[in-house]
Amino acid sequence: MPAPKGNTYGYGNPRSGRPREWTDKDIEEEAALFIEWSKTKQALVWREFACLRGYCTQYLYEWAEKNEAFHDASKFAKDLIGARREKLQLDKMVSRYAPLYDEKL
Repeated sequence: MPAPKGNTYGYGNPRSGRPREWTDKDIEEEAALFIEWSKTKQALVWREFACLRGYCTQYLYEWAEKNEAFHDASKFAKDLIGARREKLQLDKMVSRYAPLYDEKL
């Protein structure tokens, strides 16, 4: 008898079975993808990367502790995203208060 329709634990469901085991090579590949993603303009929240890749944000913290490449990638991503967010805030402030400093505006 086949599994009932909509069975989330049935054969072929990617979420069924044992959780994935991540190797150092897998983590280093994720580190490279993390750096590339952080360079995009849409990258404004550090934890969003994990959600977009389909895993829990807890992995970001665990991998940063145990893998040097991912640690460096996460620091780079945090710095770049932080700078981008700060720049967005400054752009808003400058456009709002620019007339106070520039008479021609």
